[in-house]
Amino acid sequence: MNNFWIGGTEKFLLGLIAEFCRTNEVHIATVLGGGPLEPEFKKMPVSIFHASPVIFANKRLPLKLFWLLAAPVTLIRLLIFLLKVKPDAVISSLYQSDILGMSAAHLSGVKKRILVQHDIQKFGFLRKYFKSLFALHRATSIIAVSDSVRGFLVSYWRVPVEKITVIPDAINFENFASAVKPLDKKNITFGIIGRLEPVKGHRCFLEALAILKEKYKIEPKVIVAGGGPIEKDLKVYREANSLNKVEFWGPVLDAREFFRQVDVAVFPSLEEGFGLVVLEALAAKKLVVASAIGSFREIIQPGSNGILFPVDDREALAAVLKSLLDEPDRIEKYKTNLALWFEQVGYKYDLGRAKDQYEKLFAIL
Repeated sequence: MNNFWIGGTEKFLLGLIAEFCRTNEVHIATVLGGGPLEPEFKKMPVSIFHASPVIFANKRLPLKLFWLLAAPVTLIRLLIFLLKVKPDAVISSLYQSDILGMSAAHLSGVKKRILVQHDIQKFGFLRKYFKSLFALHRATSIIAVSDSVRGFLVSYWRVPVEKITVIPDAINFENFASAVKPLDKKNITFGIIGRLEPVKGHRCFLEALAILKEKYKIEPKVIVAGGGPIEKDLKVYREANSLNKVEFWGPVLDAREFFRQVDVAVFPSLEEGFGLVVLEALAAKKLVVASAIGSFREIIQPGSNGILFPVDDREALAAVLKSLLDEPDRIEKYKTNLALWFEQVGYKYDLGRAKDQYEKLFAIL
């Protein structure tokens, strides 16, 4: 994996590895250093190896420069590590890990080389060339975390469809039972959680809140959880538009702390390969309001377990938020419908089921 930063991929791997540890020997290698989730991984019976050389990791270099300087040495260290451990299978996730992990596994003779594609991100020519040649072509099997990602692998990366297996990311739903809270209809709190990057749609959300305040004189409480490169810009927009009830929490290690405080979870992403945090919101019995991107449409069934709005449409989002504030009983109705959704569909995203699907794939490779 790349590192131990807080993200959907890292949280899914944390849960999946916890399942695997019960019956398998697991080794973790990172190619871009550590991160705040590392102590959580260390609680499990796994070995952790930082393949990136310490001399670069300690310099706090920009990611691209770090990657360029450290990649050759990291590859050699990773290759030596695999020759020593002799794993039956190597799994990689995310760009740098895919290139170095699949290359090292190929060079060390590991027969089962599985790349997990989590995103639908497009690259410039060189980055696309390197991932195609050194990662996708060297993987013996590729897992797509959604049908949207599978389509992206086929259309953009030209991966043969027979090489792809769709296994959705998953969570332990029971872990979020403690995040359920009764609805206070007079004080509805909206929230958004995720890395503060343009693709996550935070600006659209804040603009929708500005519309609510200017056009309808409505100003609900809002919690923004997460950190990232656009945090300063978002705070400037908050101040410029006097969105006084918008709170920035910064990064949150345990998402349950966030969900205990919100009634409606908003996810206005412009694109996502999956959206693990949407599952977490559903598990915490929150009404989900999300943009109608492909991966969210695979999870959210409008009228049943959530509400979808047109991508990057702040007017439409503002209208949805106003309707919920005007008719809070709708929130309760959706929460009631969630039980039926979990019974009929939710099992597809159970962590134990995902682990079984991975093991079945290992067995046939």
